[in-house]
Amino acid sequence: MNELRTFAPTRVALTPRDERSIDSMARWMGLLGRFRVLAGGLLMLAVLGVALAYATTEALEGPAGPSDTTPPLVRLGALSTRALALLGTALMLLGGLVLRGGVLLDDAAEDFERIVHGSGPAERHLESALRRLRAFFRLELWLVALALGAALTLRAGWLR
Repeated sequence: MNELRTFAPTRVALTPRDERSIDSMARWMGLLGRFRVLAGGLLMLAVLGVALAYATTEALEGPAGPSDTTPPLVRLGALSTRALALLGTALMLLGGLVLRGGVLLDDAAEDFERIVHGSGPAERHLESALRRLRAFFRLELWLVALALGAALTLRAGWLR
């Protein structure tokens, strides 16, 4: 009753115009993927650098002694260690998701290029490219959820 139909991509004939479209799309996907890998890696590296700098300055300074004016006259930008750890964790997660999404997008682009340029069975490359694209868009959902969570956190003032 509920039969699954198999799709054989090798039976689909691509016109030269279709091949050019797929090739152009694959090149742009690859370029976007490489930029995302670079952005994710730089974000993660920056967060690690800031965390290392913060940890070493806190360890070198030691506990602060009482000041001449108690309480201080002006207190600018005071964040708790918990809030900084939460922010650092969120930024590392964001960097990891962007990096992984870039890798998936670049790999899918390579599979699409293999379909057009005929290296190996097209069916296997098409299946692999579509599987990687599906995983990429699932990661995009996580990025949207992370952005929504950050917006709600800032709106509610939970970082204070």
